[in-house]
Amino acid sequence: GLEPDAGLSAGRNECVRRVHTPFVALLDDDTLVHDGGALGTLVRALRDDPAAALAGGCYEEFSAARGARPFRKSCFDMRFWPSEDGGDVSMRHSYGDGASAAGGCRRVHATHNFFVGRTAALRRFGWDPRQTVMEHETFFYQLYLNEQPVLACPAARALHNSSCDGDECSGDALAYEKRSLRNTKEPL
Repeated sequence: GLEPDAGLSAGRNECVRRVHTPFVALLDDDTLVHDGGALGTLVRALRDDPAAALAGGCYEEFSAARGARPFRKSCFDMRFWPSEDGGDVSMRHSYGDGASAAGGCRRVHATHNFFVGRTAALRRFGWDPRQTVMEHETFFYQLYLNEQPVLACPAARALHNSSCDGDECSGDALAYEKRSLRNTKEPL
């Protein structure tokens, strides 16, 4: 078991530790898989690309406060851009510049927290338990540093209850967005 308030990273690592299948799906609690084919698409992508550690999908953003009608498709297909000495890192949308993979997927460095991963890879390159929140970027950066391919599969979609209403964020959502590596303008 876990200690109370162990954090998101420790919880994810414990979940993966208890899995007895070759693949495991991960999605945040504000994500809903509404299309039964989405997870199958991600599993097929991993079977078609045996080197890939995980395959992630896209969000259809909606705000529960405004109703369940999606207002934006959000594919988090990101690439890391380290400086020559590796001391600075930025993260930017790939805009399709990843290598093509099977099934309409492409290789990227990071996706949404809506993915199917190889259980063995997630056990080996898990989440840093010292990070109780804001674990997303460092988890994917570790995969990148260890040359673990990540697939982005636009055909796999899930509904995501966004804290932002359209492009407007407020409160905790705005603070999170400002701290996120993916939204920095300058390398860190």
